[in-house]
Amino acid sequence: MKINLNIPQSWNELNQKQFERIALLFSTAEPSLIRDIKLLKILVDAKWWQLKKKANLRLFLFQVPYSEWKGFIEFLLKENNRTNFIPVIKVGKKTYFAPADRIQNLNAEEFSVADDLHIRFRETQNPEYLQYLFHVLYSETEERKPFDKNKLEKQINKKIPMETLVITEMTYFGCKNYIANKFKKAFPKPKKGEKAARKGFGKVIQAMAKGDLSKLPIIERTNIYKFMQQFQDDIEEYNKQKIKK
Repeated sequence: MKINLNIPQSWNELNQKQFERIALLFSTAEPSLIRDIKLLKILVDAKWWQLKKKANLRLFLFQVPYSEWKGFIEFLLKENNRTNFIPVIKVGKKTYFAPADRIQNLNAEEFSVADDLHIRFRETQNPEYLQYLFHVLYSETEERKPFDKNKLEKQINKKIPMETLVITEMTYFGCKNYIANKFKKAFPKPKKGEKAARKGFGKVIQAMAKGDLSKLPIIERTNIYKFMQQFQDDIEEYNKQKIKK
């Protein structure tokens, strides 16, 4: 008997509800068979009125061994590579517009502030960092206005649902993973046995200014991809000079 289950095969194929439920599940459940069954059910996304679809899922779980269907959820258990933000988020009378996929339209300063907030949240699980991160990434206008981190506190909207904040942070993390894979020399992985060093990205921006503080505003406004390419080129040039010596 053939059982047809159409499910997402990547992070970017998840709809908003699926993404929110998976984010919540990862934050509350330990790895287990029950958790993985819940993940599969979320991917199948059977609505209450889709009785045939729900029956097919029950039959599938009864007939197919875990070792064979685990492959369907495997992408969720590997590196987060979600790079598509929820395009528009409405909270009451407020409307927020997402950054470009893969945060292609962020500048170096925005990335620096976002990354610091992301790291602090991962270290402390303090939801306040998520609120600030959301307002770094999302804009109240379709065309992004010049970034001013000193205005962030006034922009905080505490009515934004926690699940929205969590999936925003997870999408940022997926974008960061994408950038880290694209610019591997700029994001070296720690050697075996070494703990990953916590370095603020702001220090990288300062290093790029090479002591000339007048260059800082220009560097901070540089598109993050152009910045990372130059940073990686500088690392490669430094390594070449080091070998010559």
